[in-house]
Amino acid sequence: MPFRDVFINAIVRDAEGQKMSKSKGNTIDPLDVIDGITLADLVAKSTQGLMLPAHRQAAEKRVKRDYPRASHPTGRTPCASPSPPCPRTGARSTST
Repeated sequence: MPFRDVFINAIVRDAEGQKMSKSKGNTIDPLDVIDGITLADLVAKSTQGLMLPAHRQAAEKRVKRDYPRASHPTGRTPCASPSPPCPRTGARSTST
Protein backbone atom coordinates (compact mmCIF):
# COMPACT_ATOMS: atom_id res chain seq x y z
CA MET A 1 0.00 0.00 0.00
CA PRO A 2 1.60 3.31 -1.05
CA PHE A 3 0.07 5.43 1.77
CA ARG A 4 -0.45 4.64 5.40
CA ASP A 5 -2.97 7.46 5.98
CA VAL A 6 -5.38 8.95 3.46
CA PHE A 7 -7.30 12.18 4.11
CA ILE A 8 -10.41 13.12 2.16
CA ASN A 9 -11.29 16.76 1.65
CA ALA A 10 -15.05 17.36 1.52
CA ILE A 11 -14.95 20.80 -0.12
CA VAL A 12 -16.98 20.89 -3.32
CA ARG A 13 -16.15 23.55 -5.89
CA ASP A 14 -18.17 24.99 -8.75
CA ALA A 15 -17.15 25.30 -12.40
CA GLU A 16 -15.15 28.47 -11.64
CA GLY A 17 -13.25 26.81 -8.80
CA GLN A 18 -15.14 28.67 -6.06
CA LYS A 19 -16.23 26.86 -2.91
CA MET A 20 -19.91 26.00 -3.30
CA SER A 21 -22.05 27.94 -0.88
CA LYS A 22 -25.76 28.67 -0.58
CA SER A 23 -24.88 32.18 0.57
CA LYS A 24 -23.10 32.78 -2.77
CA GLY A 25 -25.91 31.22 -4.79
CA ASN A 26 -23.66 28.75 -6.61
CA THR A 27 -25.39 25.55 -5.50
CA ILE A 28 -28.20 23.55 -7.03
CA ASP A 29 -30.50 21.28 -5.03
CA PRO A 30 -30.13 17.76 -6.46
CA LEU A 31 -33.83 17.12 -5.82
CA ASP A 32 -34.64 19.94 -8.26
CA VAL A 33 -32.72 18.05 -10.92
CA ILE A 34 -34.51 14.80 -10.06
CA ASP A 35 -38.04 16.18 -9.58
CA GLY A 36 -37.74 18.96 -12.15
CA ILE A 37 -38.02 22.74 -11.76
CA THR A 38 -38.73 25.64 -14.08
CA LEU A 39 -35.96 28.10 -14.86
CA ALA A 40 -37.80 30.93 -13.08
CA ASP A 41 -38.20 28.82 -9.92
CA LEU A 42 -34.57 27.69 -10.10
CA VAL A 43 -33.36 31.30 -10.36
CA ALA A 44 -35.62 32.36 -7.47
CA LYS A 45 -34.43 29.48 -5.29
CA SER A 46 -30.77 30.14 -6.11
CA THR A 47 -30.97 33.84 -5.30
CA GLN A 48 -32.85 33.76 -1.99
CA GLY A 49 -30.91 34.25 1.22
CA LEU A 50 -27.69 35.50 -0.34
CA MET A 51 -25.18 37.18 2.00
CA LEU A 52 -24.39 40.04 -0.37
CA PRO A 53 -26.87 41.68 -2.74
CA ALA A 54 -24.07 41.82 -5.32
CA HIS A 55 -24.11 38.02 -5.48
CA ARG A 56 -27.70 38.08 -6.79
CA GLN A 57 -26.83 39.20 -10.33
CA ALA A 58 -23.91 36.79 -10.55
CA ALA A 59 -26.03 33.88 -9.27
CA GLU A 60 -28.89 34.67 -11.66
CA LYS A 61 -26.50 34.95 -14.62
CA ARG A 62 -24.77 31.67 -13.69
CA VAL A 63 -28.05 29.74 -13.33
CA LYS A 64 -29.37 31.03 -16.65
CA ARG A 65 -26.06 30.18 -18.35
CA ASP A 66 -25.61 26.72 -16.82
CA TYR A 67 -29.27 25.61 -16.89
CA PRO A 68 -30.83 27.44 -19.86
CA ARG A 69 -33.71 25.00 -20.28
CA ALA A 70 -33.89 23.78 -16.66
CA SER A 71 -35.93 20.63 -16.38
CA HIS A 72 -39.58 19.94 -16.78
CA PRO A 73 -41.61 19.66 -13.57
CA THR A 74 -41.82 15.92 -14.30
CA GLY A 75 -38.08 15.57 -13.68
CA ARG A 76 -37.19 14.92 -17.32
CA THR A 77 -35.06 17.40 -19.19
CA PRO A 78 -36.06 18.11 -22.79
CA CYS A 79 -33.13 16.04 -24.02
CA ALA A 80 -33.56 13.12 -21.60
CA SER A 81 -33.56 9.67 -23.15
CA PRO A 82 -35.95 6.94 -22.05
CA SER A 83 -34.96 5.12 -18.92
CA PRO A 84 -32.90 1.96 -19.42
CA PRO A 85 -34.54 -1.38 -18.69
CA CYS A 86 -34.14 -2.94 -15.27
CA PRO A 87 -31.31 -5.52 -15.51
CA ARG A 88 -33.27 -8.03 -13.42
CA THR A 89 -36.79 -7.76 -14.88
CA GLY A 90 -36.32 -5.93 -18.17
CA ALA A 91 -39.10 -3.50 -17.19
CA ARG A 92 -38.79 0.19 -17.98
CA SER A 93 -39.79 3.07 -15.75
CA THR A 94 -43.18 4.49 -16.63
CA SER A 95 -42.53 7.92 -15.11
CA THR A 96 -42.09 10.70 -17.68
